[in-house]
Amino acid sequence: MNIMKFGVVLVTYNRLEKLKIALSCYEKQNKKIDTMIIVNNCSNDGTMEFLKEYSKKCLDYKLIILNMHDNLGGAGGFFEGMKCAMKENIDWVYISDDDAYPKIDTLEELEKVYLKLKNKEEITALCSVVENNAGIDYGHRLKLIKNAFFVKWKELDKVEYEKEYFDVDIFSYVGSAINVNKLFCVGLDRKGFFIYHDDQEHSLRLRKTGKILVCTKSVIHHDTEPKKYQELFWGNYYDTRNRLLMIKYNFPLRYYYTRYYLGYVRDCILCTNKVRKNLLMAAYKDAKNDKMGIHDIYRPGWKIKK
Repeated sequence: MNIMKFGVVLVTYNRLEKLKIALSCYEKQNKKIDTMIIVNNCSNDGTMEFLKEYSKKCLDYKLIILNMHDNLGGAGGFFEGMKCAMKENIDWVYISDDDAYPKIDTLEELEKVYLKLKNKEEITALCSVVENNAGIDYGHRLKLIKNAFFVKWKELDKVEYEKEYFDVDIFSYVGSAINVNKLFCVGLDRKGFFIYHDDQEHSLRLRKTGKILVCTKSVIHHDTEPKKYQELFWGNYYDTRNRLLMIKYNFPLRYYYTRYYLGYVRDCILCTNKVRKNLLMAAYKDAKNDKMGIHDIYRPGWKIKK
């Protein structure tokens, strides 16, 4: 009996060799998927040509390839992929990146947990544990912490990962299976975010419809370095803007104002680095005006002028 009908949404951009590895992992799953939706975000590294040949391969699942005419960013790519998934005959959409590789039993372990649950209708999402080259990446599954004026999210203690499963409030799209019916309730991610925090913002809305569980025996390897970006780059604009908008759209405004003004003093008034200051001022200004999309200056590829 096929209890969980999985569709996969995979967004890719100029990482052909990693995409090939990811696809091979889904082909080998113990728990067979029903549909694979690949969103090609206007890659120029031969991805389109590869996918054309890949579509001729004899697969035991339905393959849908969406070739975008522009790079819509992660947010736009996942938006288009999930929109497509909602038209398919599937129950769950497993979302991930082209550089994330599920183990052979990753989906099977999600189903095992789901079968044990008594109130299945309460489950909004089931998440795999994300590992990178340094071990578990705790930043992908988070809990909310609130007081009268501050809201923030934190990583869970390691002891939680010793359980069979546990609750979270926020997930990243890497290795997360969303109940399709819940997508019809809350809609898709905010594609205007372009990149960063669209998955976190989406999970906050999804969390209102039911529980989000992390299944600790379901593991996906994220082929990334454990260190985050430490130097200033174009993505800092989207990181700052979208964090502010995420709070603005999902919590009482006092949380947004506290975060906005304290952050503005730190990042825009006290900051002595002119380039960083200008970038972050643009982010704060656009968050204040609800301006999303790609910034005219801080676009992919932007570099600090020497």
